[in-house]
Amino acid sequence: MAAIRPVRATNWHVDVSWQHQPPKATVLHAQEIPEGGGGDTIWASSAAVFDLLDADLAHYFEKLTAVNTFIVSPKKSALADLLSGYEIPEGAEENSVEAGLARVREAAQKYPPIEVPVIKTHPENGHKLVFVNEGHTSHILGVSKTQSQSLLNYLYDLIKTPEVQVRFEWKQGDFAIWDNRQVQHYAARDYGAAKRRIHRITLEHDGVF
Repeated sequence: MAAIRPVRATNWHVDVSWQHQPPKATVLHAQEIPEGGGGDTIWASSAAVFDLLDADLAHYFEKLTAVNTFIVSPKKSALADLLSGYEIPEGAEENSVEAGLARVREAAQKYPPIEVPVIKTHPENGHKLVFVNEGHTSHILGVSKTQSQSLLNYLYDLIKTPEVQVRFEWKQGDFAIWDNRQVQHYAARDYGAAKRRIHRITLEHDGVF
């Protein structure tokens, strides 16, 4: 089980999908919620997104391979927020920029970019699902840069379709758990400078995805 860390998710993503075996599930525990509300978490079903695809287009996407990496983010300080399961360097404060960048450097050496199918099959229910995400997918292999971004943007727009989403309004003390393999999530940044603190636990891969 990974360490408990504060969570700041600012784009649609699957937790730790830059590893070959991402966590099976994710748990969030609300510690501090902005006064007056805000900071809702939104989940989107990647299986429902696949079901939105035209049959021929779905077949095309099933042939494609993408590259996942945590280096997608343009801000290294933000990259540290996407890492989970790392020991804090001795003598460093957990939430310091230095500690975050140290985790980024460590992960860059330990976890280089990986190739992943654009479409995967859930090992338990057999549903096909979209397995690319804004937070961790850099490009699609075998096509031009422009075509790659166009294809990814098309899938990302489907993920943002309200019909495949559920939105949760947090209250202090709330818990949420979901199947990280077939759900993408996003935290709404609509609370300005107010404090929002949510702890995350990621459950280890169980060898079937």
